[in-house]
Amino acid sequence: MSVSNWILWLVLSTVAVGLSLWQYRRRETPGRGRGLLAALRAAALCLLLILLLDPTLPGSSAGQPGGTQMLLDASLSMMLPADADADGTPADAAETRWQAAAALARSRAGDRPILLFGDAPRAAAPDALPDVAPGDTRSRLLPALQAAAEAGVRHVVVVTDGGIEDADAVARWLPRLGLEVETRLVGAELVNRTLAEVSAPQWVEAGSVARVEFGVAAGGAATAGRAGSGAGADSLRVVARQAGRVVGRAAVAPPGAGRLATASLDLRLAAPEGGGLVQVELALEGSDAVADDDVRTVYIHVSEEPAGIALVSLRPDWEPRFLAPVLEQATGLPLRGYLRGATGLYVRLSGGLEAGVQVDETTVRDAVAGAELVVLHGLGVDAPQWAVDAASGARRVLILPAGDAAEDPLPVVVGASLPGDYFLAPSIPPSPVAPLLSGLELTGLVPLAALRSVDAPAGAWAPLNVTRGRQGAPLPLAIAGETAGRRWVVALGDGYWQWSFRGGVERQLYVRLWSALGGWLTQQGGTMAGAAIRPADTVLPRGTAVPWIARGLAPDSIAITIADAGDVVAADTVVRMAARDTAYTAGLAPGAYSYRARAFGEDTTAAEGRFTVERYSPELSRPRLNPDALSSGPAAIRGEASRAGGTPLHATPWPYLLLVGLLAAEWVLRRRWGLR
Repeated sequence: MSVSNWILWLVLSTVAVGLSLWQYRRRETPGRGRGLLAALRAAALCLLLILLLDPTLPGSSAGQPGGTQMLLDASLSMMLPADADADGTPADAAETRWQAAAALARSRAGDRPILLFGDAPRAAAPDALPDVAPGDTRSRLLPALQAAAEAGVRHVVVVTDGGIEDADAVARWLPRLGLEVETRLVGAELVNRTLAEVSAPQWVEAGSVARVEFGVAAGGAATAGRAGSGAGADSLRVVARQAGRVVGRAAVAPPGAGRLATASLDLRLAAPEGGGLVQVELALEGSDAVADDDVRTVYIHVSEEPAGIALVSLRPDWEPRFLAPVLEQATGLPLRGYLRGATGLYVRLSGGLEAGVQVDETTVRDAVAGAELVVLHGLGVDAPQWAVDAASGARRVLILPAGDAAEDPLPVVVGASLPGDYFLAPSIPPSPVAPLLSGLELTGLVPLAALRSVDAPAGAWAPLNVTRGRQGAPLPLAIAGETAGRRWVVALGDGYWQWSFRGGVERQLYVRLWSALGGWLTQQGGTMAGAAIRPADTVLPRGTAVPWIARGLAPDSIAITIADAGDVVAADTVVRMAARDTAYTAGLAPGAYSYRARAFGEDTTAAEGRFTVERYSPELSRPRLNPDALSSGPAAIRGEASRAGGTPLHATPWPYLLLVGLLAAEWVLRRRWGLR
């Protein structure tokens, strides 16, 4: 600690001693032991001040000569072979990168624990390192360097294969951490091609073409026409399989190192009986150094007739852009969106190649007629008759009316749109979705710009209320109800999309509100494409916990049985909800799984389905960095810290024990001597 910091500590400590003496002599009742009590309080304050200034204690860090800490990469890429032939293929009988790195780390660590890094840093004894790499799906070095700096280490040795995810952040932080970093790379560079990107439509009609787009990346010293690649001299081949049967092939030019070559497959998929999810596996033909990133899986819902959600915006603004993905994720149903232009033409609201594709009105009308849930946005006096009929007759309908919709046959009678500032009321009214909205931050959010009055029928309810200008009686934000088995929601405000656009707690409110309403609308909604209880996605990343969602149910717990492709039970457990509609089970090995789930709450709901945990991980194909980019010499170390060569005070336990002892002693003696 510098001389100026010591002077600052002395000045502040003098003030602390003076305040302690004044407190006990002037503000407390006179009696025995007041001087001792003042001394205990003054000592505690002085100790707290020196902890804040954090001087470095003399001597080597943690009693280890040189204060050197070994940092060992425990990411998934460390499972790859360490040695390669001249053409970049793995050498025969080669040890893994982890085995080579672990041997090096043991030889340099001595008796000091080795700090593993990947998803998160953790310590391991040198003689307890496993023979197989832990398999973290990330390789974040910065948290491990920060942990070493916090422990007073001044020199670290990083043993890695060079695939560091946060190398840029490490370079920015090193001068502030005061560490001398030595990098030791293990493993040769391998030739590897990977299916880095895959996208597919969520739903297609049976007999129609499903376009699956993909991107192939290259790593290492990749060259076109490599032997064994399964391609000709100037192309790579990607094959698509459904239930083991080849349904398509495509060729793509080999990409250069660090590049991405894209192509697409047009597939015609057979629909299961009654429609359902179809699993499609894409794979690079042939073999290369890393087999796990050569295969990707997508699920496409294929049915004979349109199903799912049909969203039609008759007067497009920003709302459909934000509402569509929320409803799609919340319900698990495929969504087809259409925007009506000024000339009366309709275009697709979608991503990829389908975005902006022009369709005729008959296509839109047919989609609405066969949809499980109809969403009508901008419904007003100029709405076509089929849209008016859907608003009054669809079994599941969500309506966001235009300002002049008072004369339309809506499920409720609404008034004209009245401009103003309508702020959310802090209390949540009773409703079927109230448990899903509890805990939301409802104060201090941007107000709605307008609101419609409503003549609500008996049995109707509001998910949230608003007040005009933070005053007056609460007014419904939206109104919902059920009539003869028909469920409907009518939005009464304008500008909900601003909450999602602004992010933070306002985006959370937007997602929770429309997810709850979408889940309530589709619950008990006949034949659903998405199960009421299901994984958050049909294809899950490797090495992560499995998230389960039960939108619209608000259960207390979920009983889940998961079986692998051979019907061997991989997990059989009951989990409590981590949030109102989300639970997690432990991560699974890569593979295809089926599940049966039962949610317990006010009602018991069962569901079943399937999902896949991918073998692919970005960690397997991360670029190999130059070791100089991760290393720093003594010049990068803080001058004061490099000269001290010791342990920071905050990294030792005795100051905290002493501080607690001083405060406890003062408290006990005050009670014994009659002070409160």
